Amino acid sequence: MMLVPIFGALGWLMVQFDWPRPPMLLGLDLGTIAERNLWISIKGYGAAWLARPGVLIIGLLAVGAILYSIYQLRRERSQEPQGVPESAVEMQTVMIRSPVYRPLFALLWVGILAYVLREAWFSIRLEDERAAIFPLAIGIPSLALALLAFGQDLLRSIRQGASHPGLSEIASPVEPAVARRRAVAIIGWIVGFYLAIWLLGFNIAVPVATFLYLKVGARERWPITVVLTVVGWVFFYALFDYILHLPFPKGELFLWLK
Repeated sequence: MMLVPIFGALGWLMVQFDWPRPPMLLGLDLGTIAERNLWISIKGYGAAWLARPGVLIIGLLAVGAILYSIYQLRRERSQEPQGVPESAVEMQTVMIRSPVYRPLFALLWVGILAYVLREAWFSIRLEDERAAIFPLAIGIPSLALALLAFGQDLLRSIRQGASHPGLSEIASPVEPAVARRRAVAIIGWIVGFYLAIWLLGFNIAVPVATFLYLKVGARERWPITVVLTVVGWVFFYALFDYILHLPFPKGELFLWLK
């Protein structure tokens, strides 16, 4: 629990530099389950589990989602006129505006992942090879992506610094007090999502957290809130519980109450 504020602050920084937060949240709670099932699959089938139909279908869906996201991002960038200021939503949520800090944040992840891989290869692998399989399988592609993000952010920072020398001095239209309140709200929601999963478990936390964020945080109307909450919970339950049969741990609150 001492790590919750750290991950909350890290999530706020990811908002500032436009890094996705759901993978971090899912990794924190599903890492143990994924590691256990990876070892079971390797022990039972060897490398042949990669060719099973369910694995191939999920892999194709993941690759398709990644390619579609890249296509959407490139299309939005090509349609965006040059010299147009950032959108109002981005201006409201971003407080760290200097381009210098983006590659530094990516470099932080490069260092973290490099340290994890070093420990997995030189320490964990020598004691128990199966314990090193999961960090190596996740760490190697993650480090490659972090290096790619670092290179992109570094080039972007150099180009922005050359074309707009005073870019880091541009003032945000949002008042500092308002920006601080929004930053605290972002950190609060991230910590709240994590606590909901920890206390209630995934199956209950998903609809509860979705409903609260839509109704309280986003202030959506009741029909939209209810429909999106139900759709999100049905999709989550159907994919992870009914189809994949992932053994989600029970929430700590139910363990306390027995």
